[in-house]
Amino acid sequence: MDNIRVLYAEDDPADRELTLHHLRRSAPDIQVRVAGTGQETLEALRDEAFDVVLLDYRLPDVDGLQLLRDVLSAAPNVPVLMVTGSGDHEVAVAALKTGAMDYVIKKPGHLDRLPSAIREALSRFRYERSRRAAGLRVLYAEHDPVDVDLTLRHLAAHALHLQVETVGTGVSAMQRLQTGKYDLLLLDYRMPGLNGVEILQEMREQGIRVPVVMVTGHGDEETAAQALKLGAVDYLVKREGYLRQLPSTIESAIAQQALADEKAALLTLNGLAVKVASTLDLNELLSQVATAATTLLRVDHSLVSRLSDDSAELLPAAWHGIPTEVASCLRFRLGQDAPGQAAAWQRAVSVRDIRQEVTICRKLAVLNGIGGVLGAPMLARGRLLGVLTVAATGPRAYTHVEEKLLTALAAHAAVGIENAQLLAEVKRYAVGLEQMVLERTEELMATNRRLEVVSRHKSEFLANMSHEFRTPLNSIIGFSEIIRDPAFGPLTDKQARFARNILTAGEHLLVLVNDLLDLSRVEAGRIDLQIEPFGLPEALQAAVADIRPQADRKRLDLRLQIDEAPPTLTTDPLRFKQIMLNLLSNAVKFTPDGGRITVTARSGGRREGEGVKGEEAGGRLQDAAPLPPTPHTLHPGDFVEIAVIDTGIGIRGDDLPRLFQEFTRLDAATTRRIPGTGLGLALTKKLVELHGGTIAAGSEGEGQGSTFTIQLPLTATG
Repeated sequence: MDNIRVLYAEDDPADRELTLHHLRRSAPDIQVRVAGTGQETLEALRDEAFDVVLLDYRLPDVDGLQLLRDVLSAAPNVPVLMVTGSGDHEVAVAALKTGAMDYVIKKPGHLDRLPSAIREALSRFRYERSRRAAGLRVLYAEHDPVDVDLTLRHLAAHALHLQVETVGTGVSAMQRLQTGKYDLLLLDYRMPGLNGVEILQEMREQGIRVPVVMVTGHGDEETAAQALKLGAVDYLVKREGYLRQLPSTIESAIAQQALADEKAALLTLNGLAVKVASTLDLNELLSQVATAATTLLRVDHSLVSRLSDDSAELLPAAWHGIPTEVASCLRFRLGQDAPGQAAAWQRAVSVRDIRQEVTICRKLAVLNGIGGVLGAPMLARGRLLGVLTVAATGPRAYTHVEEKLLTALAAHAAVGIENAQLLAEVKRYAVGLEQMVLERTEELMATNRRLEVVSRHKSEFLANMSHEFRTPLNSIIGFSEIIRDPAFGPLTDKQARFARNILTAGEHLLVLVNDLLDLSRVEAGRIDLQIEPFGLPEALQAAVADIRPQADRKRLDLRLQIDEAPPTLTTDPLRFKQIMLNLLSNAVKFTPDGGRITVTARSGGRREGEGVKGEEAGGRLQDAAPLPPTPHTLHPGDFVEIAVIDTGIGIRGDDLPRLFQEFTRLDAATTRRIPGTGLGLALTKKLVELHGGTIAAGSEGEGQGSTFTIQLPLTATG
């Protein structure tokens, strides 16, 4: 395998090092010399021979397009690839017009494309150079000897690479086209026997694909338009100076036809790829791939080889147009012949005439008329599965486009083969997997049943325990209040303090018991909401009034902003008050003295899942987490959104996901000093969801305050 010598002009050290590292790892056959400026690039071209120039557009000492022109002038026999930044498409187009073979845009993954871009540019450049050296065959159909003589003289002087053959009649033109291979037909419209339009019709009917340039007399523009509809690529009108346009028109027509052929081949490839991808039987798939390759490349023979289990050789798997006794012996070691080389090098490899090569299949090729061979590796996610090879009858030089087409088909085939192999493997294990799934499903169902029993026992235990605790607690609270009543006699300071502590502890424990009881009822589905309409502003004012004494003791600024609140809410009024008191008491507990608590309410709101913006709290806006999805779809206008915003100790971001879990107390030292059960927010969340609503909490972090936002339907379903 010959090395490819590349001159790489790049001034950025990071880009340079990344590119060199990638090429050394993925393309060891590409040898690179680096130049950092335009001047160094031109000096390197004078000192050393290169196969390809890789030219960064932005060099410090020269404009990229000017350097491209200088490089093309200094090394006209070396293809140039322009490397541009992302978004420099105009530069890339300008580079192609100036003479670059191709361009590469610096974007994620461009280094993976670079080795193939270098090889394709070199292959295409060499092909076009060899085509020009060999000459383009042009068939010139013209009955006027004077026009023939003038045209031949002009082309001999200005287009030496064109090999022109002439015919004088339409019938002769068709005979030549049927037996010979031409790059273009230069066709005069006024031909004896068959005119130009009739020749085009004959070519279409017989499937002769040769680009045609129609030559018409002045006034035959309508005929020219008809010729274009029948497939002519271009036309020229015989007027003064038209011969000067002829060489460029011929070149352009050949190029246009090549593009049209490539487009048609790509369409064919897409159709074949769909067919291959939809075939999941491996043997049928391999047979279809072999047939598809001959169709795509317009050849007579194809071979699909699979990689042996020891990855040492290629074995015949399917073929088309090859006798079975011949195909069965087509085994190649990696690196041997075109198929083995394609496997070893993992790129397309072609041989113009295998009969001229010293290979194991030379005699077989001679006997069967096989000449030009092209092989492409079948790679699935970088793993070699085999090689797809096509062969023409007689010598054939494959173009870079044909190499790309076969490579693409081989890639599609590799994916199809891998899918078919995976499907076969899945079928082999399907029964076992199905049994395993059934067993696991039964285990999960049994586990769920056990968990349901445990959960029911837990709820029953909590409910029973709560009931058992409430009676003595009520007695303790009642007697502690009696003891503190002066009517029953005076107390010493120490006795009064003890009585107050007993009352406080009892009330705290009663709250815990009540929360446990409510929580167990919700989980057991034993809470029946008493749905009825009530005035929302009045309910919010009452909740704020109940909590205000606690807020006043800490000198908190407690505000109520409900101008946009709907007048009526239809839910359970007692549970709604419980929700609000839980949120407000939570805000009071965790807001330092002198802080602020704001309660807002408004109709409708944002789309579900959109972030919440609270009112101003502590000089900045509080961002709440998106409200979680709910089984009840809330549309703007049919729900109320209530927010409790404080300037308290805030919540760390990593604490937000567990904020509503039962018995959860956040780890901050400040929260540990504040009494609480860890049940209030969990119960609040369950009560909100019981009404078909949602709740979310948000904070910018510790010391930045918190926002608790609930959404409740204006009419709860209970």
